[in-house]
Amino acid sequence: MENKSVWWWLAALALSLLLVVFIKQSSVNVSNDVVGIRILHTQEHHGQALPVRGGNPSLDYGGLATRATLIAQQRADAQKNRLGVLLVDSGDILVGTPLSTVFRGEPDILAMNAMGYDLMVPGNHEFDFEPREQRYKKLVELAQFPFVAANIEGFEHLGLSQPQPAFLIKKFGNMRVGVIGIANPNTPNSSSPPEGVLFSNAVSAVRRVLAQHREEADLWIAVTHQENQKDFELLRAIPELDVIIGGHTYGFRGIVTRDSLDTLSDVAELIPDQPTELEHPNGIFVRAGEGPFLGRLGTVLGQLDLMVDPTTKKITKATAANLLILPATEHNVQANAPVIASDPRIEALLQPYLDELAVRVKEVIARTTVDLEGRRELVRRHETNLGNLITDIYRERFGTDIAFQNGGGIRASIPAGEITIEQILTVLPFANTLTTFRLKGSELLLALENSVSQVEQGSGRFLQVSGLCLSFDRTRPAGERVLKVFVGREPLDLEATYSIAAPSFLANGGDGYVVFRESRTDFLDTQMIDADLVIEGLRARESVSPQVEGRITEGGAKTACE
Repeated sequence: MENKSVWWWLAALALSLLLVVFIKQSSVNVSNDVVGIRILHTQEHHGQALPVRGGNPSLDYGGLATRATLIAQQRADAQKNRLGVLLVDSGDILVGTPLSTVFRGEPDILAMNAMGYDLMVPGNHEFDFEPREQRYKKLVELAQFPFVAANIEGFEHLGLSQPQPAFLIKKFGNMRVGVIGIANPNTPNSSSPPEGVLFSNAVSAVRRVLAQHREEADLWIAVTHQENQKDFELLRAIPELDVIIGGHTYGFRGIVTRDSLDTLSDVAELIPDQPTELEHPNGIFVRAGEGPFLGRLGTVLGQLDLMVDPTTKKITKATAANLLILPATEHNVQANAPVIASDPRIEALLQPYLDELAVRVKEVIARTTVDLEGRRELVRRHETNLGNLITDIYRERFGTDIAFQNGGGIRASIPAGEITIEQILTVLPFANTLTTFRLKGSELLLALENSVSQVEQGSGRFLQVSGLCLSFDRTRPAGERVLKVFVGREPLDLEATYSIAAPSFLANGGDGYVVFRESRTDFLDTQMIDADLVIEGLRARESVSPQVEGRITEGGAKTACE
């Protein structure tokens, strides 16, 4: 009798628990005939594992440990509201910090594993570090999530035994979601993938996937790493595409529908941490682009909630938000910012790398008596003393007539005082090798025209130079701007040939320098890393005081070579 009472009590308890669960699930904000999907997305991480300070008022943003906590919070909220979660990154986890340069993305990938990323699209900077094929293969092997790209061919040249997937199918309840990855078609011009790795047009790549697999999913999403305008073209060209999660470019902070592409008249501005809703949107483009860093450096978590009618398979409502990642640093706490705690698992994962980095990069290698200027707004438009120092070291090391460094490859300034390895790795984070080659004077002139062809836009192709002087006129048409050129003290001889030292990125045609790739002779890749060469050159100098000398002038003004 006593046992029967116990079993009756247990049965009643189980029934009551089931009723509680049923009532709780029935009271959430999702109706029975709609599937809810929450897409969490990041982009342009660039090795920023730790918080970075910026903005007005100044706050600390980002950090992998804080991102992990925010993602966990979003997952818990999604589960409570019966939303499936898709966590994606649109690329460029590499390059930009000493941690990334030294460890080549290893701690970043391991942290993403711990956060449970579903997929990542390879950005152009995933192909930066030498040796390209071994480094990319290592990232793929470390990741517990796939690198997805429909428009990359030639994976065997990356050391991969099997092609990477063009798309994934994820199931959320009865809803099947197809996710197509699109790498930047311009990657060979903006990075240095191994020879034989080919990048195709995004529109044709998506069409190929949908032609064969359209019926395998109810909803199709593209995660891309290309310019906004290219994403707009993709959304316009592929009516079967429901959502594009963009990346690569900075500054766009809205949500666009297919119907508004021609005028962009109804771009819904995304205010930080405040959701924006669209009813029955016909195709969506969105990207995480908010805060003082415009979504870069892991400072923002993008959120896109989609409610989908299971009968029509149409999105009935889209809710987008840019969630600022504000770590609980002392600085932020004192500023009364709405901080987020760090995930201790990620902190423990990162600490051994940070400890080793601290030892390796703090070594003082030289001193500078002047500030070394590497600010983006200057180094991409004008001669700077840091550009002069870097190119002088290149030219001296290889004994060439001329040396070049693209302004886009210089990423930071150095204040007067001690110079450490860490600072040089921050200035030159891309780990390009130096090359030498010869070029005819007429071809050199074409290269210099390319250098100043987009100077008003602050293009990274603007060259810092050594052994050469030029003057140009930015008001003239591109291709006709160079007014005079001197090599050494002599005017440029269009029929002579000149020896040149330049980073491999430029020598292989990056930033529009096709003339280097197609017209060079006596080409040699030294396999020496740019930052290593500058560190070596600074050690030998011990103290430096470079100046702006007039190597590059405007309007025909006298140059340092005259």
